[in-house]
Amino acid sequence: MTLKSHAPFGKYNFHSQIGGTRLDFPRVRKGMKKYWHVIGIGIQNNLTYRVNDLARTLFSFIPLFAMLSLWRTIYAEKE
Repeated sequence: MTLKSHAPFGKYNFHSQIGGTRLDFPRVRKGMKKYWHVIGIGIQNNLTYRVNDLARTLFSFIPLFAMLSLWRTIYAEKE
């Protein structure tokens, strides 16, 4: 078996020397597209959860500040 010399980083010029099989990276990349889509959906779901949690935490302080403001106003008039 003779080994042909190929440019190591040419455009889609990747060949495996084991058994002479060719690794078709554009096809592999296309096959991985669905997995990247699933990973993207997972990241979106995770960020959605975190943003909702942050918004819930921030909006939970609004009634607290309203009550503090109300009681400060009530006690400020007594002095």
